[in-house]
Amino acid sequence: MLCCVMPEGPYCQSCFKPMHRPEHFADGNPKNEYCALCMKDGQFTEPDVTVQEMTGRAAKFFSENWKMPTHQARMMAESTISKLKRWSQK
Repeated sequence: MLCCVMPEGPYCQSCFKPMHRPEHFADGNPKNEYCALCMKDGQFTEPDVTVQEMTGRAAKFFSENWKMPTHQARMMAESTISKLKRWSQK
């Protein structure tokens, strides 16, 4: 069962961080599917990051920010990140 502190979306289609305020969205545009950390001026800020690296980062984020146990955060990251738009198109 997933932890109950997971916030509602929308979520970045690269890192799965929730985006609620205009400054969370790439270029401040709430219609953008990517967050301001992953995309700027229509380009990925880290074009060479791998899905494995992003999965590790997401697991750490889930554990620290959503207070998930480490193993649960890792499982969620592994089942979520590869299905996001950025990674499923590769």
